[in-house]
Amino acid sequence: MTPPDPRLLGPLIAQLRLARGWSQQRLAAELCAASGAATVTRHEISCWAGLQPA
Repeated sequence: MTPPDPRLLGPLIAQLRLARGWSQQRLAAELCAASGAATVTRHEISCWAGLQPA
């Protein structure tokens, strides 16, 4: 099986977040809750989602 292209991660994050109707802040909060540590911020979500495929 071929691994997914990491350049597609940003658009995928944005697509899945919007499909749930979540803000970047909400996604950050959900990721922190799931991981058990407050390590993800809205700014990081914004940076990740801003990644575009080449």
